Amino acid sequence: MPRMLYIISEGRTECAFIKHVLAEHLLAFGWITQPITLITGRSTAGVRKGGWRRTGGYRHAVKETWRAIATHKNAVHTTFFDLYGFPADAPCHEKAKALTSPQEKARLYEHQLKEDVACMFAEDAVFRGDLFLPYVQPYEFECFLFIDPERSAAELSYGNVANAKKIEAELACVARDFETPEHINNDPDTAPSKRLEKLVPGFVKNKAGKSGFSWKIAQEIGIQRIRQSCQHFEEWLTTIESYK
Repeated sequence: MPRMLYIISEGRTECAFIKHVLAEHLLAFGWITQPITLITGRSTAGVRKGGWRRTGGYRHAVKETWRAIATHKNAVHTTFFDLYGFPADAPCHEKAKALTSPQEKARLYEHQLKEDVACMFAEDAVFRGDLFLPYVQPYEFECFLFIDPERSAAELSYGNVANAKKIEAELACVARDFETPEHINNDPDTAPSKRLEKLVPGFVKNKAGKSGFSWKIAQEIGIQRIRQSCQHFEEWLTTIESYK
């Protein structure tokens, strides 16, 4: 019998990846997957905006995660938060800064999320901590676009062959500089999405438009290739697949 899995994410791209790529994959493992976007407010057009809040972003994320779990009791919940830009009001922020491994940083934030959400349910005798499996992606979703430079360049170049070759070479050069795509660094100028914004005209993270829908490239690359290239993503996906 299918089980419900709710994945709380921080942006439109992650939400689309969950809905169109992860959900299809996890259906074979008995999951009906539903993305939930972490809400920061509303735009002037009335469209809900995702992402971290500029102040109190971590506290807000914990509260919204608690709200989702309380709403869908007895369902499994996880998160898909980027390590890049993780809010500084997280209690473990200073400890995380001292770590060099992006995977270890992610695990530390995941542990903190699990603890703090559990604290929100301290008076709830029926809360089951084993149903909450937090996940933080090092350093962000866009690292997936560096896994297969040729496929990514073909999509990002809008069919311009010369431009595709240039983008492919640049992506491959970046990929060679790092141990894995998950190691592409956590910096306002060199995080994966920031590199793409400089390299690809019109690329804007989480914005509508072809260049903003980078989840389509991840779909082309495929779940199996992503998990082979990204250790932390592989660990999380295996946990979900094998959850009983």
